Order: sequence, then C-alpha cells, then structure tokens
Amino acid sequence: MSDVIKQLDIIGRGFTYPFHINEDSGAVEYAEGTDDIIKSIMLILDTQYREFPGNRGFGCGIDDLVFSSNDSANDLLFQHFVLDAIDTWEPRVQVMSVNINRSNSNRGILEIGIDFFVLQTREPASMVYPFYLDT
Repeated sequence: MSDVIKQLDIIGRGFTYPFHINEDSGAVEYAEGTDDIIKSIMLILDTQYREFPGNRGFGCGIDDLVFSSNDSANDLLFQHFVLDAIDTWEPRVQVMSVNINRSNSNRGILEIGIDFFVLQTREPASMVYPFYLDT
C-alpha cells in the first residue's frame, strides 16, 4: 500500500475551502491528507464566533482584533486566539508555534505562521494564514 493511500486513510479527505467545482470536469474538488488539514484550519480561522448557524461556538476570535492597534502589543492576543481555535476544532494536529509576521502590516496584512504536528502520521507541517487588518 502506498504512503499516499495510507495518509488518505488516516487523515481523510474533504471538500476544498472555499468550496469549488472544477470547471473542466464539473466535479466537486477535494483536499486530501495534510492539505485537508490546512483547509480545515483556514476554515476555522476564517469563521467568526456566532457566524456558523449549526454551532455558534465554532470559529476563531481574531476578527475581534481587526480594528485594534496595528502594533506588536496585540501579538499575544492573535497567538492566543489562533492556538485556542485550532486546539478546540482541529483534533488531528498539535500546534507547535504561532508566529506573527508584521513585515506587510503597513499594507494591512499580518502573516500568521502556524507550525503543527500531524498526530497520526507524526509529520511536521506548517502554513501561513494572511489576516487582513483593514477589512
């Protein structure tokens, strides 16, 4: 059995986020393996508390910081909200670190780097979540 099939069996497969239909085939596009986990984390971070009708507690509180001061004083709040949301809603990973990159903050973008460990495959992975300060 190949490593790809093993990883798919362990981690799973889900719809891409945002939901997308392939223009050529007309089929729903899926995310698999670690990409599925990254898409799941993106969905969690993109969803505000009380926004999802099926579960008002689902999501992340970082949108509460959109109009906060654009300086490093809020970095711990960003880290807390991201870590808490992923720990609560994505059981397939353990977050190792959340880092805030402010190099594009003058353009209204924070880059939130997330390093995590996929529990069942024992593999490290990472992603960058762009947070727009002036929505």
